[in-house]
Amino acid sequence: MDDMVAERGNIERLLLIMGNLPEFLRLSYARRKISELSIMNESDRRSTIGFAAQCLLALEPAMSTKVITSWIRALCEIEPTTLVLLVESYTMALMDHKNYMNVYLENLVSAYQSLSQECQNKIAISLKEALLLNPHSVKIVKTLPLALRNILEYED
Repeated sequence: MDDMVAERGNIERLLLIMGNLPEFLRLSYARRKISELSIMNESDRRSTIGFAAQCLLALEPAMSTKVITSWIRALCEIEPTTLVLLVESYTMALMDHKNYMNVYLENLVSAYQSLSQECQNKIAISLKEALLLNPHSVKIVKTLPLALRNILEYED
């Protein structure tokens, strides 16, 4: 677990390796790293998510799309309570770095749309729940790109 938090270079290498793996191995690796992420404390988790978002910028767009898609698929498989916890961390980390949300918006929406309807519902419900648990939920929802608000069925 420490290697995941340690430094940006390790995360960048991990994402590059993941991007070059076949889907079944990328998904397996994402499951393992999500498990590690779920047991980190909140500060380490947000820091790691922030580093990962920065490192995705170094990858070719097609590779980052593959990594993001596998990661979201792996998120669909975890316990709902853990998923809400992780989604809350992702939301806060990405709100700290709003430009990442805009850079990855197309990849996030594409990855979401490639999921089964059941998985889409699970992700959307977890995201809504994580937002509702946040004391700044109204502010956060207003800053979300329109495409994400549409997925969550939030109207202006």
